[in-house]
Amino acid sequence: MKHTRSLILVVAILVSLIIIALLTAFLTERIGQKQKSESSTKNSVTISPTQKEAGIYLDLPASFPRDFPLPQSAKVTVGKESSDDWVGVFLTTGSADTTRDFYLTELPKTGWQITNQSQGGGLAIIYTRKDKREAIVAVGKGEGGVTVSVTILKGS
Repeated sequence: MKHTRSLILVVAILVSLIIIALLTAFLTERIGQKQKSESSTKNSVTISPTQKEAGIYLDLPASFPRDFPLPQSAKVTVGKESSDDWVGVFLTTGSADTTRDFYLTELPKTGWQITNQSQGGGLAIIYTRKDKREAIVAVGKGEGGVTVSVTILKGS
């Protein structure tokens, strides 16, 4: 139980940091766009959804494992890649229970073995493994729908 609470805390902190980084990048870009538009109306800056911003993406990194299932309604809000892991945070429609059930059904179909799961306080966490990679899926009800955080450790 103590281990589960620690992991929930780690996932919550990670999601909070990613959201803060995303908001910072968004606000910095908005300020930069406003300054450029005020100084020159001829040149406008457009940032594509997959442009890398300080290691944070507004989409999943191209190297994100394609064997990891994502719900069809998933709208990625932020993605990250480091030398150790991939992280994806997205919103999806439906209920948190439906999204949790999606992962419990689809992960084994793609070769991911569910090693543990826990649920409480409106948050479901699924631990899974495939080959040398391990992943944690956190599913919870958010303001804009169901929020899902996927962290995949690259393994050795």
